[in-house]
Amino acid sequence: MRQTKLGKWTINFDLDYRIIKDNNTLIVVDNDRHPCALISINDSGSLRIERTYYPMMYEVVTDDNVVNFITVED
Repeated sequence: MRQTKLGKWTINFDLDYRIIKDNNTLIVVDNDRHPCALISINDSGSLRIERTYYPMMYEVVTDDNVVNFITVED
């Protein structure tokens, strides 16, 4: 499992992906450097799941500012 912060959000991934981020954008890549997800926050701190490249489910727990990403099989 991999965990990171983006703004006020805690983002959890079920697999150990590589994470590249700055203050408001997060790019997730796999071991072969293929993109898995693009996530950002806007100026007000709201989370944007802009794109997932793998089949993923995600659970948003707004009370705790947590997002759980679960990779599913094709």
